[in-house]
Amino acid sequence: MLFTFSLYASLTLFLVGLIYKVGTWFTRSVGFGPKRFNAPERLYSAIKGMAGVFFSEKLSILLRTLVVDVLLQGRTLKEDFLRWLMHMLIFWGFTLLLLMHALGSILMTRVFSEYYSTLNPFMFLRDLFGLMVMAGVGLAVYRRGFMKIPRLKTNAMDKVALALVGVIILSGLFLEAVKITSHSAFQGMVEEYSDSTDPEDVKPLESYWVRNFGLVSPGVKGPFDADTLAQGEDLHETSCAACHSMPQWAFTAYPLARAVSPIATGLDRAGVATVLSAIHLWACFLGLAYLPFSKMFHLIATPISLLANAVMDPERSNPANIQTRQVMELDACTHCNTCSLRCSAVGAFTSIGNDCILPSEKMVLLKKLAFRKSLSPQDAKALMEGIYLCTSCDRCTVVCPSGINLRDMWLNLRGEQLDQGYEAPLVLSPLSFVVGMNHKHLASDDYPGRSE
Repeated sequence: MLFTFSLYASLTLFLVGLIYKVGTWFTRSVGFGPKRFNAPERLYSAIKGMAGVFFSEKLSILLRTLVVDVLLQGRTLKEDFLRWLMHMLIFWGFTLLLLMHALGSILMTRVFSEYYSTLNPFMFLRDLFGLMVMAGVGLAVYRRGFMKIPRLKTNAMDKVALALVGVIILSGLFLEAVKITSHSAFQGMVEEYSDSTDPEDVKPLESYWVRNFGLVSPGVKGPFDADTLAQGEDLHETSCAACHSMPQWAFTAYPLARAVSPIATGLDRAGVATVLSAIHLWACFLGLAYLPFSKMFHLIATPISLLANAVMDPERSNPANIQTRQVMELDACTHCNTCSLRCSAVGAFTSIGNDCILPSEKMVLLKKLAFRKSLSPQDAKALMEGIYLCTSCDRCTVVCPSGINLRDMWLNLRGEQLDQGYEAPLVLSPLSFVVGMNHKHLASDDYPGRSE
């Protein structure tokens, strides 16, 4: 009952959060962009724009972007092989685990009528996908904690995301290992599937499992005679083989099971498997409920950003769609530091030390502004200085793996800060060189300093 309630509660929170987050794409705005479009107008414009893409030659561009930039993450590969490998391991490992394991009873049973998580190839693949995620998380920790990549900032949300994924995978690994050795799990299987539960009848099967399946039994020890093992093998083939492959195929969990086998009886009596199961399930439920409100939401927003920017023409796109896209791009930002690594204002950052000079850190505060959160005087001043020192070179936009048009963000942010009455250096005024160079991208009747 508690499991079912928790599952539905986490699903409900996920759906509510998803609806809320997508809703903000049509109700919020970035900086001083167009302000005349309400939510229904923007939603209608988005639907109309998507329909226009699906029934035009742009569909081929959309499909190519889906394969190259979303599924294969080609933009990330161009910038950094190690980070591409990290993202691919986490993205594909977690996605395949979700489809094959977490949703196995829903999806896999429809494709494979005799699906069991303890059968091959499913057992092997589960461990393979889990190992992929662990390797990806390990690379992420290595990059952020040991490589000392210039200007890479790790905030609390980065740490929470990595920690949550780590807990999910490690608790699942230890749970699988403990179950391999668990005598209680074996007894439960016997009671459900065996024709007899008499200890003497079950002893040959138990002996066979102790010898070949890593089971640790408090009452049955080796060595075993050949007749007992042959009888046990017959019982296994009759009652167990249809849903249990050799646990050695679980190539990450089985060695761990062998390592804990000296204390397996104590772990079994203490109910460690139950505790690990609870930790694993609650971590999964928490991750699902937390996803729309965390950095991990970029798993949804980044592919949409890449697809949208691939087919949107900056000269011809409806301004309502541009406004919607920019808010969505805030959620697509992965805080990966690629833009900051290529920023031409790095000299100023090195000299002054203001993090808001870096594009990735400006995005953090810009998200607060878009979601109508007030900035402290210190943050507002730092952001203004970061805007002032931006050279509008557009390097950040060119290299962004999420396809975010960052230059447009900074232009809108300049207008927003000026409109709010922050003290503005001359270079940020409506008559400045940078604004003049980009006047064709701005709506003159929406920019401060306009003539009536």
